[in-house]
Amino acid sequence: MAGCTIEGLDSALELFDEITDDDIKTALNEIGKKAKKAMQSASAVDTGNAKRSVKSRIKRMPFGMKLVTRFTEEYYAYQEFESEKSNPKNIGKAYRALKGLDEEAIKILSKIPVKGSGM
Repeated sequence: MAGCTIEGLDSALELFDEITDDDIKTALNEIGKKAKKAMQSASAVDTGNAKRSVKSRIKRMPFGMKLVTRFTEEYYAYQEFESEKSNPKNIGKAYRALKGLDEEAIKILSKIPVKGSGM
């Protein structure tokens, strides 16, 4: 039976020991602000209530942290996902606005200082 050996994995994993929860929270908060702004600008209904209903928060999970950005009012979720109440042009509007955020999120996360990287 063939096998493989990965050399240097331990030393690579040690680089991440220096990343603190505060580093992660700072990065996630920055991503959350961008996501919130994108969702607010893409809200199906252009009202103050729609924009104020977008909330972003970090949740601690057993495996780490999770960023959740969402509409808190059900009506706006009905506009985003197809329902009897939604206008067809609004379906997926917030999703499309968030879709381009991936590359920005990666850039933000890549700024987290890692031990031995000279940052």
